[in-house]
Parts: sequence; C-alpha cells; structure tokens
Amino acid sequence: MFGFDLFGKAVKSVFDGVNSVVQTFTGSKKERDKYSHQEYVNTHKSFSSEFHNRNNKNLWDSFWDGLNRMPRPLFVVLIVAYFILSYINPEEFQVLNIGLSTIPEKMWYVLSAIIGFYFCARELHKIRKNKGMSIDPVEFNKMQEQIYLLRKQKQDEKDLKEFRNDSDDFINNIDNPSIDEWIKKKEETNS
Repeated sequence: MFGFDLFGKAVKSVFDGVNSVVQTFTGSKKERDKYSHQEYVNTHKSFSSEFHNRNNKNLWDSFWDGLNRMPRPLFVVLIVAYFILSYINPEEFQVLNIGLSTIPEKMWYVLSAIIGFYFCARELHKIRKNKGMSIDPVEFNKMQEQIYLLRKQKQDEKDLKEFRNDSDDFINNIDNPSIDEWIKKKEETNS
C-alpha cells in the first residue's frame, strides 16, 4: 500500500508541475473566462451609458451628441441630392458644377483626405474584424461560368446574324436561272 501511495503522490506532483508550466504560457482558462466576462460587462456598460445615462447631461451636451452623429448621414443625403438636382434642374446643376470647379485642386485633396479618413476608419475596422471581404471560391467559379455562358450566347447570336446576312447576300447574288425560278415559285406560294 505504501508503494501505491508514494507512486500516486509522485504522479500528482508531476502533473501539478506540468500544469503550472502550461499555465505560465497559456494562462488559466478560468481566469481567461473571468476576464472575458468582465470585459463584456464593461463594454455594455460603456455603450449603455452613452444612451441611457442622461442624468448629468443638459441641452448643450445633447446638442453636441446629436451633432457628432450627423456627418455620415449628412454626406449621404448631400450626395444623393446632388444627383437628384441634375435630374430636376439641369441649369442649376451646371451652375453648381461651375462653382465647384473654381475650388483649387489642393483643397479637393484635403477634403477627400478628411472624408476618406472619416468614412474608411470604420470600414477598415470591419474588414480587419471579418478577415477580408473575399467570396467563396465555389461561388466565384459559378459567377465566372455564368459570365462565360452569357458572353458565349452573345457571340453565338452575333455569329448567327452574320451567317444569315452572308447567306442572304449569297442567295440574292446568284446568277442561275433555275434558282431564280425556284425563288419566284417560293414567293408565289407564300403569298
């Protein structure tokens, strides 16, 4: 009995040693889960405080919160309005374009950099989070096959049209009395 007890203690100490070495490199799963849950709770608290904790905010704070949320929708509305203006009132659209053409080119670079950073930061975050925006290879191959079939169909229709035009030209330019007689009979029977 004494041998088994000694053997059991030796095995337990070896496993405890291995476990402590592994935890040194990977950490304890229990601690990771606890930290992950705490991070989740803190994230929700920060988001909910932005929308629900209005006790310390006055009208001025609310105004600035609303103003901070306006640029993206405002850009979209203005761009759509620009295209709608071209349809509704082409003269004013041309006047607007003339006015926009007087802005120096370097100012357009500054504006595009500002808007690019403002809009792209969120999109880049989404791309990094989703590990890119690639499509499934099977779906890509199906799309390529559809494109090939559409192009082939268009080319076949074009070839058939050219063949019909060439054959009509060939038949109409034949100087053979028997064929001319056959064409006349065919036209008479169709009439």
